[in-house]
Amino acid sequence: MKSIKIFSNLIVVILILSACTKSIDFEGEITAPKVVVHSFINPDSVVSAYVSLSAFFLSDTLQFKQVYNADVSLYVNGGFKEKMNRVYSSRAAKYKGTYQPAIGDIVKIVVKVPEMGEVSAETGFIKAPLIEAVDTTVRIIDFLHSMGYNHDTTAVHYQCNVNLKIKFTDRAEEKNFYRLIVMKRYYEYKSIREWDRSMWDWKWVLYESTRDNYSQLKFTDPVSGNSTNLNPLEEVSSITGESIDAAETYNVFSDELINGKSYTLNCTATNVLFAKRYPGYEKDTEKGRQYGYQSEKTEVFVSLQSISEEYYYYLKSRGASGKDDFYSEPVQILSNIKGGIGFMGAYSTSNVFRFMIE
Repeated sequence: MKSIKIFSNLIVVILILSACTKSIDFEGEITAPKVVVHSFINPDSVVSAYVSLSAFFLSDTLQFKQVYNADVSLYVNGGFKEKMNRVYSSRAAKYKGTYQPAIGDIVKIVVKVPEMGEVSAETGFIKAPLIEAVDTTVRIIDFLHSMGYNHDTTAVHYQCNVNLKIKFTDRAEEKNFYRLIVMKRYYEYKSIREWDRSMWDWKWVLYESTRDNYSQLKFTDPVSGNSTNLNPLEEVSSITGESIDAAETYNVFSDELINGKSYTLNCTATNVLFAKRYPGYEKDTEKGRQYGYQSEKTEVFVSLQSISEEYYYYLKSRGASGKDDFYSEPVQILSNIKGGIGFMGAYSTSNVFRFMIE
C-alpha cells in the first residue's frame, strides 16, 4: 500500500512539472555565417592565417566550418607580394606564404571565399625594447614528499613563486603597448632498461626530455593598474589559488605612465615547479633508476613583446569576455577584419633573458 502511494505521488509531481514547461521561441535575427580570419605575425616567421566560417549559437552542431578553397593574398607596404597556399594543419584551414616581414612593414591580407565575398585586414610592427636586466627572487610556497615502494622518501617536489624585476627603456617617440611572456621549461629524467645487442644483456639508459608551458603572472605594478604598496614576499605567499583579474589574463600593459623612461617592471610568476632527489636516489644510481621524477630543474625564459594598439585592446577584450560575472553585460571581442570577423595582429619580441631553478 505504501509503495502505491509513493508511485501515485511521483506521477502527480511529474505531471505538475511537465505542465510548467513552456516553449520559448527565439525572436532575434538568425545570423548568417561570416568569414573568420585569424593571423598573428612576427618578424621571426613567415606570414600565415587561419580561415573558417562562423556558426550561429543556436545551430545544431555549433561547429566552425573550415574553408579549404579560399583565395588568400598578401600585400606588403601597399604592393602585392604573393598568394598564400593552404598547408596541412590539425587545428584549422591554414594558409601560409613565403615572405618573412620586417620591422616597419605594413602587412595586409585579403581573403576571398566563394559566394562569401572579400574580407581583409592589415597591421604593422614596432620594434620591441631591449631587456637590460632581470632580478629574481625565488620563494618556495609548498612542497610534497614522494615515497618509494619501501616507504623511503625518494624526492621532494617544490612549488614556488618567482618575483621578477625587469628593467627596460621605453621609447618616447611613439605610443607603446607591451605583453610580458614568461615561459617555463621543465627538464625531466627517466631511466629505461633497453636490450644491448653488442653485450647481449640489458642496460639502463637515461633519457632527458623537456616540457614547456607559459607561466601565469601576477602584476604588482602601477603600469597594470595595480598598487605596489604590497611587500612582494607577502604578496606571493597570498596569491596561491587566487584568480587573476581578467584584464591581466594576457599580461599586457601600456607606456602611459612610463613614456620615454627607463623602468623596472614588477611581477610574479606563479606555480613554478622543480624536484630534488634524496641521497641514494640520484638518477644515476641503482635506486634512482627505478623512479623517473619530473622537473628536476626548471629553466625560465623572460621576454617582452611590443604589440600594436589594436592588438592590445583585442587581448584586453578577450580577457574581459572570459570574466565570470552574472550581472555584467557580455563583452564583445575586438575585431579588425573588414567584411568579416576575427583578428589580425603583429608583435615583435625583445631579447630573451633566461635563468635556471634547480
